[in-house]
Amino acid sequence: MPRSAPGSGMRQWVHTMSTVATGLEDSGPSARIESTSWLRAGASALMPAAAAAVYGFAALHPERISDQAGLALAAYFLTQLPLTLLSGAFSAAMYIDGPAIRRVLIYLSVIGVAAGVGWAAMKSSASVFAPAVGGAVATQTFSLFFLGKDAARARRRVSAVAEDGVNLIILACWSIAAALILGVVATKYGAGVLARLRIELRLSDVGWVVAAYFALRAVSAGYVHTAAFERRGKGFFDRPWINWLVRNLGRSGRRQGSD
Repeated sequence: MPRSAPGSGMRQWVHTMSTVATGLEDSGPSARIESTSWLRAGASALMPAAAAAVYGFAALHPERISDQAGLALAAYFLTQLPLTLLSGAFSAAMYIDGPAIRRVLIYLSVIGVAAGVGWAAMKSSASVFAPAVGGAVATQTFSLFFLGKDAARARRRVSAVAEDGVNLIILACWSIAAALILGVVATKYGAGVLARLRIELRLSDVGWVVAAYFALRAVSAGYVHTAAFERRGKGFFDRPWINWLVRNLGRSGRRQGSD
């Protein structure tokens, strides 16, 4: 049997977990369309928007970023994929009715176990990445406070953001690879043109791609609190052409890996 592509496989895993978690969401009072909550939308988008600003600053002023801070920023970005996958599975916890703090504590307990295992495995190296991983967890945790009291809606929102996140992280990784290749080609064959235009390509320019990723994550996080999401029922970046692109990029990666 043919193996599925990595990109489509990860997205399918999140989609499966989300479907299991939201199997009962169509019944009950949550079927009522809710109006846009601009306060919750803005609050949910705040953390990824702040991350976008930090990466934009790092790309614009790399000389102000120390080596340790650069490692932390890289680790913060790399933790997005496992945390996104975990969010897809965690949507099952949205069945728990009651205050948001209860869901947050469950999420943090699961993360705490995983972090403890990872810390023991990495030992001294973990101290370098701990602030970045902690910041990534804080970003996920912060958004849980603004999901609302309705468990079914909370499940839908977490699931939509998680599926958006898988699409965006895969596209971001491919965009970084493309940016690095184009940078090498432009430096080698277009050095004269770049000099005349006073353009200096630096490795830190990759930060602009990461900044764009977090800016789009902010859009995704805010979108699930709008009336448009209530009517559509899917994440902002859960669209046929994006899903097609992610699937085909995954197949391309699988073919390159087998060569």
